[in-house]
Amino acid sequence: MKTKVNKITETAVNKTEDYIIGESSLPIEDSTITNLQELYEHGLSEYGRCTSKIFVDGPFFRSPRKHIGYTFEKRVKYTDSEDTYLQEMWLAIEHYTETVTREYL
Repeated sequence: MKTKVNKITETAVNKTEDYIIGESSLPIEDSTITNLQELYEHGLSEYGRCTSKIFVDGPFFRSPRKHIGYTFEKRVKYTDSEDTYLQEMWLAIEHYTETVTREYL
């Protein structure tokens, strides 16, 4: 069975101490963001300056890369102290078809 997946993914990283804080995803249908331009503008307003683009490789050897999102960063305070860390946020729009294989015993 094939299922189409359209979602926005967010991954938060503590860049100062080099670990992932958390990940989440939201179906595009439940979001006001529908394209990369809107994702970029949302990222700038929420997560600070844009530092790079996110790409995925094509399905075949020497296929062109596909632009799917951006990374942003800003300095953020820890919730339990006055110290700060550099937060990096990866935002991507994913469109793919998921194939599910069922195996019966």
